Amino acid sequence: MTGPGLRPPTWWRALAAVLIVGAGLSWPGVRALAQTPSPQNGPPPFVRVETGAHEAFVNRIAWLDRNRLLSVSDDQTARFWTPGRQGVARVVRGLAGPQDQGALYAMAASDKYIALGGRAGADAGDVFVRLLDRRTGKPAGLLSGLPDAVSALAFSPDGGKLAVGFNQRGVRVYALGDGRPRLERDTRGGTVSDLAFVGGEVLIAIESERGVRRYDLTSGEDRLWALPADFRPWRAEVSPDGGELAITSRARSAFATMSLTDGTSRIVPVGGGAGAWPTLAWSMDGASLVLGGRDAQGGVLRRVSAANGTLIEEIRTSDSAVTAVASGPAGVAYGEADGAIGLWRPGRPIEPLSSPAKLSFRAAGSAPLSVSSDGTKVALSNKGRPFALLDMGGRRVTALTGPPSGLAQRTAAAPAQIARLRGLEPDEKVLDAAVLDGDRLLVGTNFHLRLAGPDGRSLWTKAASAPVWAVAVSGDGRSAIAALGDGVVIWSDVRTGEVRLSAFVASDLRWVAWTPQGFFDRSTDGGRLIGYQVNRAPREEADFLDLDRMSRVYFRSDLVQDALRGASADVQRLADAGRRAGRPEDRLAGAPPPDLSLERICGVDAGKITACFEGQESGPTAVAWNRLVSSGQVDVTLRARSRDGGAMGATSVRVNGVAQAPKIIVQTAPDGELRRFRLDLPAGDVRLEMSVADATGALQSASTVITVADVQRGDRRPAAIRVLAVGVSDYALAEFDLERGVASNDAATVASRLSDVANLAYLERSSAVLKDDQATGSNIRAAFEKLVSESQTDDVVIIYLAGHGGQIAGDYVFAPYEIGATQGGAAALRRLEERQIFSDQVGEAMMAADGFKQAELADYLARLKARRAVLVLDTCFSGSFGREGLTRRRDISTAMTERLAQSSGRYVVAAARAFAIDNPETAGSQTGHTTFTGSVLRALGGEADRDRDGAVTLSELADYVREDVPRRTAGLGMEQTPVIDFVGNPYFNLIQSRGGARQGGGK
Repeated sequence: MTGPGLRPPTWWRALAAVLIVGAGLSWPGVRALAQTPSPQNGPPPFVRVETGAHEAFVNRIAWLDRNRLLSVSDDQTARFWTPGRQGVARVVRGLAGPQDQGALYAMAASDKYIALGGRAGADAGDVFVRLLDRRTGKPAGLLSGLPDAVSALAFSPDGGKLAVGFNQRGVRVYALGDGRPRLERDTRGGTVSDLAFVGGEVLIAIESERGVRRYDLTSGEDRLWALPADFRPWRAEVSPDGGELAITSRARSAFATMSLTDGTSRIVPVGGGAGAWPTLAWSMDGASLVLGGRDAQGGVLRRVSAANGTLIEEIRTSDSAVTAVASGPAGVAYGEADGAIGLWRPGRPIEPLSSPAKLSFRAAGSAPLSVSSDGTKVALSNKGRPFALLDMGGRRVTALTGPPSGLAQRTAAAPAQIARLRGLEPDEKVLDAAVLDGDRLLVGTNFHLRLAGPDGRSLWTKAASAPVWAVAVSGDGRSAIAALGDGVVIWSDVRTGEVRLSAFVASDLRWVAWTPQGFFDRSTDGGRLIGYQVNRAPREEADFLDLDRMSRVYFRSDLVQDALRGASADVQRLADAGRRAGRPEDRLAGAPPPDLSLERICGVDAGKITACFEGQESGPTAVAWNRLVSSGQVDVTLRARSRDGGAMGATSVRVNGVAQAPKIIVQTAPDGELRRFRLDLPAGDVRLEMSVADATGALQSASTVITVADVQRGDRRPAAIRVLAVGVSDYALAEFDLERGVASNDAATVASRLSDVANLAYLERSSAVLKDDQATGSNIRAAFEKLVSESQTDDVVIIYLAGHGGQIAGDYVFAPYEIGATQGGAAALRRLEERQIFSDQVGEAMMAADGFKQAELADYLARLKARRAVLVLDTCFSGSFGREGLTRRRDISTAMTERLAQSSGRYVVAAARAFAIDNPETAGSQTGHTTFTGSVLRALGGEADRDRDGAVTLSELADYVREDVPRRTAGLGMEQTPVIDFVGNPYFNLIQSRGGARQGGGK
C-alpha cells in the first residue's frame, strides 16, 4: 500500500528478534528511554514541507476523547486536533526519509497507548511500530523487527495485545507483557487492510484480495469468510453491540455486513447514487453507518441505514475523496485524500479543522506550465486551474484569475516522441514532457526528471522527491522547470540536471525559495512553510526546524537570486558562500538545538511580584492581564535545556515582533537553566515570543509564545518624536568622499523637518545630527546611548543614516567618518588590487575593522523603549567601491535591509540603490539631496498625504517612496527600487501640519 504516485516500497526480511522498548512501562525486561536524544538513525536531515496541515492522503482518523482527534497520513506525520479550534494541536514525527519512508498507514489506541505504523523504518532495514503515551502523545515504546510495511493495527479491549497487519505478509499478534508473538500467519491474501478484536481472543482481519478472516487466538484456528471477487474489501468496523461487522468496498457502491456469530453475510447497495465508499464508521447507536468516499462531483459523506442502505443524510466535503472517518460523541471526524481534516455533526454544515495549503499540480495537463523567456516567472495552476504567478526575479507571488499573458507556452511532446523514450523503470510512467531545441525532451515521471536525446535515451536522470506533474524549459534554454507532487517547483540546469533553486507557494500566496546550499528567501511568514526533518533514534521523535530558525546564517535573498540566474559568476559566489556558511544538514546532524519552555509569568507592581501564571506543558500560553494584576511590567522565567548537555547561546525576546534586550538572570537548575527577566509591556494585546540559540548562535529553539490580553497601563504620557540623523559626505580619506555635502545635508534636513515646531503631531520634539567629521564611530555610539536613555514606550523614534554602507556575510555595516583611516583600515588598504581603487574584499575588511555593524545597531534598537522606531537608510551598499554589477548590488542591498528588519523587528525604509544617485537638479550645490531622500522629504512635505487630512503616516510615506523613486530613476539607466520592511502597524503619524488632535499613534 503506497500513497498515490510514490515508488513501490522495498520490503525487508524479518529480523530474528522482536524488541519492545518503553518509558515507564511495567513489562519484564524493558529498559527506560534515554533522557537525551540518541544519535541519528536513518536518513540524514532533509527538506520537507510543513504548512500546519496534512499535505497528503489521510489514512486513518480516530477520536481519543471528546475533545481530541488523531490522524495519520502518507505525509509521515501523526497530528492531534482539537474540535472547535482550527489548526493542529501537536505534530508527531518519526524516522522518515525524503520520499515515502515513514509514511503512516495505520494507528490504534488503547486506554494507555497509541500505536503508529506504516513504512516506518522500511528503508533502514527494520520495520517497526511506535508507541505513544495516549495522554501526552510522547514516545512510550517501540515494537521492532517486523517483516513488512504495516497496513493495520488493533489493540485488544484490555490493551494487553497488539495485532499488526502487513502489506503482503499476513498478521501477527503480540503480547505487550513480554513482546512475544501470540499469533503469526502469512496467508498471502493481499494487503491486510483492517483489523478488529471481538472480545479478547478473537481477531478479525480484512484481506484485500480474499475477504474476512477470523482468528481464534486460544485455539489457533482461523476461518476465511469469502466475499465476491469484485467486492474488494477495504475497511471494517464492529458494531457497538459487538454482533455485526460492516465492511466497505473499493469497487462497488455497496457495503457488506457479516454476523460475528454465524458468519452469514449480505451485500447492501448504498442509496443516494453511485460512488465509491472505501471508509466507514458506525453511528453511536448502531442504527446507521457513515460512509466516506467520492462520486462524480467530489468528496461525500453519506449516512445510511445499517439495515438496508437507505440514504438518511448526505453532505459534500470538497473536490477530494473522503479517505477516513470516525464517529464520536462530538460528531463524525473525517480526513481526505488531499490532507484536509473536518468535522460533521449530522444536520449541520461541515466544520473544517484544516485544509491543505499546498497547490495541487496533479491536473497540470489541463493548465500546462508557462514561463518567461529567462525562466524567472512561472504561471502555476491548482487542480488544473490558473492560480498564481510566481515571479522569483521580483520576489513576489500574485493571484491569477485567468490564463497568464506575456509568458511563453511550452511545446508539448507528441505521443510519438514519448513513445521513443528508453530506459524507464518498470513502474515508471510519463506524466508530462516538453520539447527542447526540437529534438530533446524534458520528461517528468512519477519517479524522475529526465532529459532525453533524439534517440529517446536519457542524457541525465534525477530522482524527484515527488511525482513530476508538469515541466517546461525557459526560452533561453538554460533552465528546466518542474512542478512536483509535493507542491514544490524546481529550477534545474538544463546541461546537467542539477537543481539550482526550489520554491514552494502556499494556497494563501505565502512563498519560500531555497538553494541546495541552504540559503533561502521568503515572504512574510513564508520561512515556516519549509524546514529540515532531523531523524533521531527510532523510538524518539524526529526534530523539525523551519527555515526561520536558521535565518541568522541562511536568510540571503541575494544568494537566492544568484541561484535563479545561474551564470558562472553567480554559481561561484553561491558556492563560496556555501563553503563559508557550511551545509545546514551538517549543522543539524550534530547536537540538536536547545529546548525552551515557560516556567511562569508574573505581574510586577512597584517592583514587587503580584500574581503569577504557571507555564503549561505545550502550545502557546494565553493569559488575561487582570490575572497578573500588574501596572505594566511582567516578570518572566523560562526553562532552557540543552539536549546534549552542552552549552547554550543567547535568549531572544520579542514583544509584538520587536526585539528586546532585557537583563537576563541565569540560574542553574536540575534540568537545564532558568532564565529570568523583566519587561515593560505596551498597552493593548501583547504577544511575547522567546527562543534560545545553540552555542554557535546559528540554530534557534522552537519559540515559546505568551499572549497577554488587554494590558492596562495607567502611566501613559504624551508621545514625543525623537530623531537621530547621521550623514557623511566628506570622509577622513578623500577616496571615500561622496557628492559634496549631499549626505550631510540630507541628514540635517530630515532631522529639521521631523523635529520642527511646525510638526503638530507631537508636543515634544528632539533631534541630534552628526555630520561628516562629527560622525565618528564613538560619537554615533554615544548618540545611540543617549537616545536609548531618553526614549519612552509611546515615543516615535526616527533614525536616519546616509553615507557609505557595506555588508559582511549578508549583514549591514555603516561607514563612520574615520573608515579606512585607522590602523585597521590602513592594513586593509595595503591589500588593494592593481588598478582597483577599492575592491570588494578591501571594502569588507575596512568595514570589519572600523564599521558600525548590524549587531550593534540591532542591539541599540532592541534597547529602545519606544515601540515605534523607524530606521531610514540612504547608503550605498555592497561597498560602493567594488566590481559588482547593478543587479547584484540591488540584490545585496535588499538582502541586508530585510536581514536588519528581521533581526530587530523594527520598521526599515532603505534606498536599496546600487550607486549614490543624487538629485540631478541640485547635485553639487551642497544643498542637494539624493533621489531617495528627496522623495522622503517630499513625502513629509505633504505629497504623501493622499487622504488630505494634514498628516503623513509611515504607511503613506512608504507608499509614496515606493512609487516615486523608481519613476524618477527609470530614465537614468539604473532604476532604483526602495526596500521597505514593516513589522507591526505602520499607520502612525510621522508629521502633521494641520487639523486633528496631537497623537502620533494613528489616524
